[in-house]
Amino acid sequence: MVVRGYLENLTGWSIGPHPGEASFTEDGDPADEAADLYDKLEKVIIPTFYGDREKWIDIMKHCIAIQWQFLQHRENGAAVYRKCIYELIC
Repeated sequence: MVVRGYLENLTGWSIGPHPGEASFTEDGDPADEAADLYDKLEKVIIPTFYGDREKWIDIMKHCIAIQWQFLQHRENGAAVYRKCIYELIC
């Protein structure tokens, strides 16, 4: 699943229940999200950072590459929008 340039375990990690899980709710419970955050830090993120440096670097590279594309697309869209508005006004 891709959400705003995010891919689980490739560009980072989600916080809170996955939309496919039974415990998922639209409004989200901060307690569930906090519990998931601490669980992922303990079992996934910190062990990856200290125990699998190559995987950590790979995740960071993918994050930069994919987020750059997402932000570049957004910036291009904003530039086009500004140009259209400027042409309408002037």
